[in-house]
Amino acid sequence: MIVLHVKDLFKKLTLLFSYKKNKIDSLTENKFLEELCILLRHVGCRDQDLPNDKKATEYILKVQQISKLLEIKNINPIRRLKLLTKETNWLMEDLYHDCINYPKVIPYVKLLNGQPRIEIIRQEQEQRKLVQEQKYKEFLDTTAKDLIAIINKYIIDQTKKDELLRLLNNGYYRHLAVELDNIKESVDKEEETIINHFFADIF
Repeated sequence: MIVLHVKDLFKKLTLLFSYKKNKIDSLTENKFLEELCILLRHVGCRDQDLPNDKKATEYILKVQQISKLLEIKNINPIRRLKLLTKETNWLMEDLYHDCINYPKVIPYVKLLNGQPRIEIIRQEQEQRKLVQEQKYKEFLDTTAKDLIAIINKYIIDQTKKDELLRLLNNGYYRHLAVELDNIKESVDKEEETIINHFFADIF
């Protein structure tokens, strides 16, 4: 009876030890996987500044370090990365593998359709730039006409007048600003406002 009791106790202790060990291993695995997910989120949020962003590079190198630890511990992160993809709407498995292959590959995050998000960002930046350039051109065209009228009105010397118009047409606005400053005392309030507004936007 005593032998059976000891055997039963030993069996229970073995099961208990095994349970605690598995629980600890599980916690350790979750810790590594969640840390990996946090780092990948950081990379995804800063990828538009790669390859020159030092902070983004640090995150990538940490991803590589965790990847080696996961390999040593025989932990497969793919299941958690699939869930992370659903959480972010980014292809996190691709980002993970690109981080591992860095610097041979720059890890730009991809949308669910496979398009690198950096392409969309650059397209939007280019579009904004074109809109700004168009507005700036329209501003110059409109204000330049007013400046030409002021030059024609207050600059009597034809040579000087031609020089100011040349500066205006060629975009030498700083030189033009110095010359126009000399006639500010002669212009009326509306004309002074035109001059000030023009150079405030230029500089």
